[in-house]
Amino acid sequence: MVASSSLQTFTTMSGGGNPPPGGPVPSPWQTQDVGSVGTAGNASYSNGVFTVSGAGADVWGSADGFRYVYQGVNGDNEIIARVSSVQNTNTYAKAGVMLRESLSAGAAHVILDVRPDGTVEFMTRTSAGGATSYLGGATQAVPAWLKLSRSGNTVTAYVSSNGSTWTTVGSTSTAMASSANLGLLVSSHNTGALNTSTFDNVSVNAGSTPPPPPGVPLPWTSADVGSTGIAGSASVANGTFTVSGAGADVWGNADAFQYVSQPTSGDTQIVARVAAIQNTNTYAKAGVMLRESTSAGAAHVILDVRPDGSIEFMTRSSAGGATSYLAGASQPVPAWLRLSRTGSTVTASVSANGSTWTTVGSVTTSIPASARIGLVVTSHEVNTLNTSTFDNVAVGTPSNPPPPTPTATNVVIYANDIAAASLHGGWTKASDPTSPSSVKLVTPDNGVANANNPLASPTDYVDVSFNADANVQYSIWLR
Repeated sequence: MVASSSLQTFTTMSGGGNPPPGGPVPSPWQTQDVGSVGTAGNASYSNGVFTVSGAGADVWGSADGFRYVYQGVNGDNEIIARVSSVQNTNTYAKAGVMLRESLSAGAAHVILDVRPDGTVEFMTRTSAGGATSYLGGATQAVPAWLKLSRSGNTVTAYVSSNGSTWTTVGSTSTAMASSANLGLLVSSHNTGALNTSTFDNVSVNAGSTPPPPPGVPLPWTSADVGSTGIAGSASVANGTFTVSGAGADVWGNADAFQYVSQPTSGDTQIVARVAAIQNTNTYAKAGVMLRESTSAGAAHVILDVRPDGSIEFMTRSSAGGATSYLAGASQPVPAWLRLSRTGSTVTASVSANGSTWTTVGSVTTSIPASARIGLVVTSHEVNTLNTSTFDNVAVGTPSNPPPPTPTATNVVIYANDIAAASLHGGWTKASDPTSPSSVKLVTPDNGVANANNPLASPTDYVDVSFNADANVQYSIWLR
């Protein structure tokens, strides 16, 4: 007796190797090994995920060895893909996106890839059989979003941690033919082993043009101030400002930094939390600033934090003048910063939590009422961008600050009627029989109470007397 069976079908995969889970790559995608790989690779697709296994020595030199999942494109085009995992077969293993003139081992190409340690590489081979050149790099731990865009002869590479806020890695001019291949690649950097990496959120847009550079919403604007050496940028996503700035410093009589600012007038205040600052240099800065203009030598007041948590409060009192260090503090990132202008006085405060603030210092400024206020980043390196992030950013008018901590020359007296009833009576002081006849709320004035009565030391005293209304709670602070 001969047993019967149902009809079974199968699809062969090009390139050999053990097929990974999932089905073959869908049309118009194709897949094959490029160059001498040592061990045959393969690729599959399931539920929006490409699983690509590739061997090969590398994508480098004058000939490559890797696994390619690709489709034909013509003219302007763009590929976006998220590398969701890359196997660590070697520190130089690669998973990424590629524009390639042909499938020959030495073909001209442009590649953007991520290695297992999160190093992002942007490279090109400008002509068939030529050497591969390293163009630029970045750092983005996997999962890493990669984007390669071609417009005319220019190919631009971008990287992102979330698929919405993109950082430009670099651009290159290519003489590659208009008809080419665009797709995903994996190389194990080991001819005896496969590297299995995965990609999702993959899209190819034929005829697209590169997106506009990241920006900030009105009334914010972003611009480099002074000679920065390399162009900076800024973007906003979900309330977080990502600011990349180069430049030598904010110091001396001319500055160089990236400024995200908006116009302001009169009494004003900015609050921001520096959520992260890149350690490009011990004197790199991320902070908040009030500035007369965007010229390099403009008058300013700045409050910033450095990578080691050092807080700096500084000012340039007039255009083209020297910058002066006013005071400092220490607050490791994340650090809350606040800069408040009331009249001609600018006060700097710092906080660890956004609710309990410590005054760093105050300065009198001649910056006009109409000025600019915003966020500043400088790398302290003219050829390196410092990418720092800010959140909880708010611009408005200053609230009434709490009385400062008393010192030997700063005795502060506040009289406060909690029930908002009228205050009555007057100040009296042992050495001042001609004190004013009415109680007066006063702000700190370097130890001067009611404008004309200096208190020599905290051992001096002021008696505050007034007629109290019945059943009204009054509070007096002597600081």
